[in-house]
Amino acid sequence: MGAAPRVVDLRTRRPDAHVEHRAGGPTVHTEGNSQMCGHVESDMSSQQGATTPLARFEASLAELDVPVTRTGAGTFEDTLEGICREPTVGTQLGFEGVSLPGWIDDAPTPATLEAARTSVTPATLGVADYGSVALPSTPGGAEQLSLFVDLHVPVVRAGDVLPDMRAAVERLGPELRAGGSSILATGPSATADMGALVRGAHGPKEVHVVVLEGGERR
Repeated sequence: MGAAPRVVDLRTRRPDAHVEHRAGGPTVHTEGNSQMCGHVESDMSSQQGATTPLARFEASLAELDVPVTRTGAGTFEDTLEGICREPTVGTQLGFEGVSLPGWIDDAPTPATLEAARTSVTPATLGVADYGSVALPSTPGGAEQLSLFVDLHVPVVRAGDVLPDMRAAVERLGPELRAGGSSILATGPSATADMGALVRGAHGPKEVHVVVLEGGERR
C-alpha cells in the first residue's frame, strides 16, 4: 500500500491535526487564514443545525466571513457578473454545461494578470468542516491565478463538497500519488506574523465561493 498524502498548512507550517501523516507520501499544500487552528472547534456549534456536507460547508464559510453563492448552469454567467470586479482573469472550469463568459480573460499575460482584480478558477472539491476548497494545478495556471488578485472566486460542484479533511485526502490521494498537485485553501490570505492581522500577504484579500448545482466533470 502506498503512503498516505501528507497535509501541511503553508501559512503556519503545521500539520493538520485531523489527518494521519506518514513520511514519504505526496503532499497537499494548504492555505488558510490565521484563525484556522481553532476553526474546527468554533464551527462545531454553528454547524449543529447543518446536517448535509453542503450546509456545513456554507456554515464554515460564514465563520470565515467568506460569502457563498449557489447557482446553476442557466444563471452561472449572471452570478459571476454580480460577484466579479473587472478586469477579471480565469481558467476553463471543466464542468459540463458552463464555461467562462467572454469578458473573462482566460489567457492572461503577466501584464493583464497584474492589472486583474478578480480571478475565477475551478475547485476540485470542498471540505465541509473547514470551508476549504482544493485548487488543482492546471495547464492554464489555476493555482497561480488564485493567488495574484484581490478577489478569488473558486467554483466547486455541489456534489464535490465532502464532509471532512480525511475524505478530501482520500479523494485527492490517487491523483497526488500519480504526480498531481493541489492547494487546499481556506478563506482569504491572512497573516499576523508581524503583529496585526494583515490580509492579502500571500494570496487574495477576499474569497467568494460559487457552488455549482449540477454540472458533471468533463
